[in-house]
Amino acid sequence: MVADMTQKKKNRLSREDWILSGFRALSRAGSSALKAEALARELKTTKGSFYWHFKDVADFETAMLAYWRLRANEGVIAAVEQAKASPQEDLRTLVRIITDLRDESNGGLRSESAIRQWAVTNHCVAEALLEVDAARLDYLTKQFVRAGFSDERATLFGQAMYAAVIGFEYLELQQLATTQTGLTGLLDALLLTDSA
Repeated sequence: MVADMTQKKKNRLSREDWILSGFRALSRAGSSALKAEALARELKTTKGSFYWHFKDVADFETAMLAYWRLRANEGVIAAVEQAKASPQEDLRTLVRIITDLRDESNGGLRSESAIRQWAVTNHCVAEALLEVDAARLDYLTKQFVRAGFSDERATLFGQAMYAAVIGFEYLELQQLATTQTGLTGLLDALLLTDSA
């Protein structure tokens, strides 16, 4: 009896388990896959477990966006800042971190592009994406300013790096490029440019 109760506690799903399942489903099948029943089936549990953690699917989607914002934006920036390295090294660390974040537990390489697709049909997702994109661009620009580039050039380089992240991820999905190699090469080229 005690062993059964212990096993049940071990098998309980957390909010994060559901959220990660949501990202895997989103990456695999799009936003139409974000349904309590389908997610429960994937996790081999009941919908009751879903509703234990989330009021409804909209609440779940809000939690997914908050998790994504924390992990893929604020968490990345915090990890770079923790290194306390030169601006150039911080940019290299940033490239490594963003390419290492794409593990299959949270949807893998398709996760960011799936969020962009979702934003086309969901106003809340579009707003969150716009805020995250703006924050990422701002952070990249500040890093290039720290590296000694003018505000104008830093803005341009930040935009180029961010566009390259999105583009290289797409190319990697098509098996035409490797994101980390492409971003590292672009960053090295940008850092060699005159800072004026």
